[in-house]
Amino acid sequence: MKKMFKASSLLFYLLCFVVFTILGTVTAGLAGAGDGQGLAGGAIVLGYGVMTGFGVFVLAIIAVYSLDQRKIVVMNKVLGGFVLLLLGVLAIRVLTIKRMEEPGEDVIRKPSPTTKPVNFLQSDEMMGLGFFAPQIDDGNKLYFYNNPFQNYQNLNTTIYDSLVFMNDRNGNPGISYAPPWLLPEINKLDYGILYFRVLGAGREYIEIEVNVQTHQTAFIQRQSGMLLFWPDFLLGMHSVEFNQGEQTTVRIKPLSHAGEVIQDFECMRALEIKEEWMMVALLDTDFKEVGKGWIQWRAGDQMLINYNLLS
Repeated sequence: MKKMFKASSLLFYLLCFVVFTILGTVTAGLAGAGDGQGLAGGAIVLGYGVMTGFGVFVLAIIAVYSLDQRKIVVMNKVLGGFVLLLLGVLAIRVLTIKRMEEPGEDVIRKPSPTTKPVNFLQSDEMMGLGFFAPQIDDGNKLYFYNNPFQNYQNLNTTIYDSLVFMNDRNGNPGISYAPPWLLPEINKLDYGILYFRVLGAGREYIEIEVNVQTHQTAFIQRQSGMLLFWPDFLLGMHSVEFNQGEQTTVRIKPLSHAGEVIQDFECMRALEIKEEWMMVALLDTDFKEVGKGWIQWRAGDQMLINYNLLS
């Protein structure tokens, strides 16, 4: 029994628990134990690791009964070496990240007190120009830039952060890294859909809203995805409907004084857009067309309709 409580034995228990908790966590992560579990995914993976470590901890207590003390010392050295190796890998990783944050041509940078890469909008109802859909292929990165138009003689194209896409083991699109402040207008990556509201468009760069709550904005390269102005975006929607409380008149022509279309319908689908007017197909509850007409979809910078991406 004395052997059970010797310093080398106690160290053996601790090292077994630590090492196999790490190995269990890594194995569970590689096996995809937390895939599709949202915020609970990390806790699930860690739970598998802790259970593995505890199981080996119990086995270590049992093993000490039969193991020679010299063998326990040797195993402590092996397990200790593994822990030191892990600490070395972590140290290299930290130094690599720190080096990446230093200025460089193709290096991702994070905002600093002297760098102001974003603007903040004051209006909660800014309609913008439309939407931007980034390329979400596996491994693709969407880079966020400082304002390139601060110096009109020389475009400032400093990258300060990025959004990294990935495919899970089933080939479904997802995100492997995102800035903590990111909150897109439309995020349905399970359907392959991700949209940012566009507030400004240049030849090379687009200003997008990257947080719908704070109205934080950033600049991205125009060629990194697809720019959809409002007509293009709405024509691609499954259906549209009037905002609650707005006038729900469907007219026979794109004129405010034109006659009204008398037809019951459930929702509408955009067919053509002319300025503030939209020709729509009137749909019943089965999404079958029962008529056509014109509606006013915006009034200046105010949206008068809602859009439905999916049925």
